[in-house]
Amino acid sequence: MRILHPDDLRPLVRMVNFHPVPPGASWGSRTIADLELILNLTGEFEFFTDAGERIVQRPGQVLLIYPTERHTYRRSGAAGRAMFSCIHCELLPAGQWAAKDYRLEPSPRRLTDVAGDREIPRLFRRAARAFGGYSRFRQEIVSTIVREIWLRLAEKWSETASPAVSRRMEQMLAFLRDRLGEPVSRRDLAEAFAVTPEHVNYLFRKELGLTPTQ
Repeated sequence: MRILHPDDLRPLVRMVNFHPVPPGASWGSRTIADLELILNLTGEFEFFTDAGERIVQRPGQVLLIYPTERHTYRRSGAAGRAMFSCIHCELLPAGQWAAKDYRLEPSPRRLTDVAGDREIPRLFRRAARAFGGYSRFRQEIVSTIVREIWLRLAEKWSETASPAVSRRMEQMLAFLRDRLGEPVSRRDLAEAFAVTPEHVNYLFRKELGLTPTQ
């Protein structure tokens, strides 16, 4: 089984839509052949599986449905407007999640709150518009947009409650911020804080997961 990291993603998009949902609308009980992302834009939806899992999806949340799991997805409540956007895809052009050809790292979440990310609804809308268009490079454009959606979601899945950085790291970051317009090197940092350039790299990777240049 191949482990995919976010920069490996090359989505093969099979369907994208973006539309209002009437009261009483329901899909299922059913299974699907590929991964499905559903963004709730307005209203409230319910998702439940034959295995007993039940989720209420509220606006600003993205639901992930896996291939082959039997489930029902439906609008709950009749008051007000409801609208969603969904994407069906595989994350590799030659691969199937259902066949365990690959898995994604970090592991996806069933439900992701994206209410604070204004770009994700825009990207879903752009993907739907591009999917329904007639561009010569339609599939490549749609794939690029959907890849960005997955990257933004993967960034949220990898967020952890990490401890605060050390006092020395705070000072190093302040040193860099004060010199944003200057060509500051690892050696400059090392000399300013009486450590080796190699130790500067070690501290940045340990505490931030980045290199000083990044």
